[in-house]
Amino acid sequence: MEIICRIAEQSALQEREYQTQQGTTERFASMGFILQSGGDTLYCEMVQEQARKQGQLSKDFYYKASIAATARAWKDQQGQTHYENRLTLTKMAVL
Repeated sequence: MEIICRIAEQSALQEREYQTQQGTTERFASMGFILQSGGDTLYCEMVQEQARKQGQLSKDFYYKASIAATARAWKDQQGQTHYENRLTLTKMAVL
């Protein structure tokens, strides 16, 4: 989906190590954004190389943001199913 928005907040780049299912160690990079579009406020993440290359963006401009929305189901220790929505920021351009 695409939205026209302003940046309310932008976090610093964060990187963490994790173990893959094959047992190798990888690094995951992310940068969080709180975007305001009309009356909506969204939390999105920019990930991996895109996040590593992204500098600080100005709160003074409007942006056209491309966002990928995904849902994930997971079970807790009691076997109850929970759902999580994730918004990934795939492109950001100044208008």
